[in-house]
Parts: sequence; C-alpha cells; structure tokens
Amino acid sequence: MNVELQDDNECLLATLAALTDRKLSEVREEANEIVFEISGKSWRETLLDNWTKWWQAAYKLGKRLDCVYLVESIHKYCGDDAAIGSSVNIPEKGRGTVLIQWTSGGNHVMPYENGMVVDPLNPVPMLLSDWQSTHAPHKILAIIPYKKKKRR
Repeated sequence: MNVELQDDNECLLATLAALTDRKLSEVREEANEIVFEISGKSWRETLLDNWTKWWQAAYKLGKRLDCVYLVESIHKYCGDDAAIGSSVNIPEKGRGTVLIQWTSGGNHVMPYENGMVVDPLNPVPMLLSDWQSTHAPHKILAIIPYKKKKRR
C-alpha cells in the first residue's frame, strides 16, 4: 500500500487511493470531476462550502472506486459522539481506515495495513499508539476494515 502526502482536506482521497492501489493524483482528478458536476466547485471548495454536496460527491467517488461501503461507514461515524475510545488496536492483518475526530473539531481519516497506520499528512507507517502519542487530542470514532472485491 502506497500512501501519498495529501494536500489540505484530502485525507479521504489519499486514504481511498492507498486502499485501492491508485495514485492520489488520479483519485483527486476523478473527485474533482465528480464534485464539479454536483457543485461547480473543487473538492476542497465544496467541502468548506457545502457539506451535503461534498458527501454526495464522496459517495459517487466511492462507487467509482468500488469501495462505497467505506465512504458510507466514514460518513456514518463522522461527528458521532459514541467514540470507541483511545486505546484500541487495529487488525494485524489486512487493510482499512481509522477515523478520528480532533478535540478542537474536524475529522481525519487514515489507512492502515497489517497493524500499522499511515497518516496522509506524514506518510510514515507506525503503530496507532505511536501516532496517538504525537498528535493533538482526539478520539477514535471507528476502525473500518477494507474488503477488496474480487473480480469475476
């Protein structure tokens, strides 16, 4: 899994690109095409301006990348007060996402693979506990496994 350095407000794009083995530039281009059809603006502009249209674009992107259930799960847990806690473990095998909420507000998502998280803000694999010890106060909202669909 290759996690690329994200630009502002691109953690979802970087995470989906990594999990689906695509380049971030390709996913960014697709996302901007989709969101422009919906809002007439870029991915980042729509995120900051119209949360509902941004989520519509995110769902369409998830469908295109064959991982819409990840987007659905992330959307479900964003802003959820029922966090799963701060001392959790991620699976030692497989891939998925860790969704967090900063205490100061805002959410962040990053991929994991085989027990290690890779934050698109600083794409270096590390244990979740190590990442937690070096980042601002937050709570973990969800750990969501990624199941790659088998081609028929």
